[in-house]
Formats: sequence, structure tokens, C-alpha cells
Amino acid sequence: MSRRFGNRNGGSGDPGSGGRNRYPDGERPDVDPNPFRPQGPPPPRRPGGLQRYRMFFILIAVFVGIAVVKGVINKVDTQGARHGRFVVFSTVLSATPGTPKPVPALAVVPAGGGEGRPLVVLITGRGQTLESLLDNGFYASLVALGLDAPNVAFVAVDRDSQAHDRDDGKWGTYVLTEAVAEAVRQTGADPKRVALGGFDDGGFGALDLARLAPRRFCAVGAHSPEIWQRFGDARPGAFDDADDFSRHDLLKLATQGDYPDVGPIRIDVGSDDPQLPVVKRLVEALEADGRSVDYHELGGRSAVGLWRANSGNLLRFYAAALRSCTDRG
Repeated sequence: MSRRFGNRNGGSGDPGSGGRNRYPDGERPDVDPNPFRPQGPPPPRRPGGLQRYRMFFILIAVFVGIAVVKGVINKVDTQGARHGRFVVFSTVLSATPGTPKPVPALAVVPAGGGEGRPLVVLITGRGQTLESLLDNGFYASLVALGLDAPNVAFVAVDRDSQAHDRDDGKWGTYVLTEAVAEAVRQTGADPKRVALGGFDDGGFGALDLARLAPRRFCAVGAHSPEIWQRFGDARPGAFDDADDFSRHDLLKLATQGDYPDVGPIRIDVGSDDPQLPVVKRLVEALEADGRSVDYHELGGRSAVGLWRANSGNLLRFYAAALRSCTDRG
């Protein structure tokens, strides 16, 4: 409603009517009869139409969204397993001495408890959440393994870190010295029976960290790993520069016979993954150097989809390697 102003000159005639009063009461309906009335602020604008119910609709949408999310979560049958987030307070990643950097992680303990069980540490990939790999198939696979079911921890790294030490953060050191140790503590796992795996860039990180600490892990897995033949092919931001890439060039290391014996290796790649040819070259180089590689080309491309469709096989690989592991850690 627009603000209306009175005739301050007190005239009651219509200028266009030759002085004749067109209004029977002698006043224009839009003129304040008291020209000295204080001019206050305009009355508040009343919302009209759908705008009036905008907040109501927003609240309804929020409640519906929460209900949907809770419904999806509640549909996952953990079959007695317990899972929950925890925080790793990292000193190696801290930008301020004495102020640790909090980094989220998630642990899953099979039914029956995790004390003394082996541990699988999985590094999540770009665009994945810690919970994105938890579904009915995963929990059913844990149950199927019985007493061989390991504790499982999902650890997050910076989305562009490739889980290796960078100029802006020692993410590789963080995983090796802090995340694994905290996952062991949180689950009560046997610190001498630990396997390391990862998805996408986390898969690259798992292979890279295992060769930097070749006696630390009972097995290593890389699921849809990001592997490149040369620095110019790498995803922008994956490495600081060409020298950084060269220090972590897994294909070159394997081809030269410089990739150490890290125990059993499992590598999975989607049949539609554009990096399939490079991953195959890496596997061939590792096997030519006598490394044990359990290699699989699976349908699709997404690491999350690959995991959900094959979590039973992947967990069996880790469980078998951990069961026979006696001299690591």
C-alpha cells in the first residue's frame, strides 16, 4: 500500500473542475482533514498471497527433509554392528602450534564387539561422505564373516590431498601416525593386524602410503584408484607441481621395480573408468616385479557403486589377509 499525502494548502476544490466541489462532504477522500497531523511512518506492509506462507512452507520442507533422511537411515539394518563418528585431533595438520586440527572419522564395530579384532582403515574419496559406504550389503557382509569380521574405520582427508604430504598439509603423515592409531584406540583393535584401503584419490593414497610404510599393513586395497601416467594427465590440484608428482609416481616406481613388498594387494577398477588403461599398466608392472595383486575389472565407474555392489568380496579379501597376518605392525 503506497503512502498517501494530504493537501497541505487546505483547498478542497478539484483543480480540474473549475472550483466546483465534486465531493458532497466538501473533502477529497484522499486528503487528511487535519493538515497539522504528525506524519508518522507508513503502516507495515502486509504480506500477500503465497509470500504470507513462505516461512510456513520452508518449515514444512525442513521437517519433510529430516523425515526423509531419518527414514533412509532407519532402513539400513546394521545387524547388531555399532557405528559412530569420532574426531582425530591432529597435531601434524595443525596450523597453530598447541592447537590440534579436528578431523572427522567413523568407526564400525561388528556385532559381538571389536576388542582384539583386526582393523581395516579405508580412506574416503572426493565427493564421498563417511557414511556414504554404509548400506545393508556392507553390514550383511560383516555378519557373513562371523568371527573373522574386522573393525572398519573410514577416515577423511582433504579433498585435493591425494592422501599424501602436500605443501598445505601433511595428509599422508596424518593417516599413518594419527588416524590409524586413533581408529585402533576407538575400536579396541589389534594394532598389529591392520589393513589399509581407499577409494578414488584415497585409493591412490592407500597404495602410496603402503609403499612408504611397507611393514605396517597386512594388506592394501585400491578401489577405483586415481592413477596417472604423467603429471600433465593428473587432475588439476592433485599434486603441488611436477616434482611432487614425480615423488609419488606409482606407475614409474612399479615399472622400475621400486615398489616394495607391502603384502597382498587388491585393485578394483570399473570397466567404464577412463583410468582403466593406466591402472592395468600399474597392475602388470607390479605383477612383473613379483608383487601379489588381486585384480578385478568390475562393472560401472563409481567407486561408491563398485563398493556397494562388491563389498562382500572386498571385505573377504581384507579378512583373509588379516587372518594370516602375523608379522606386521
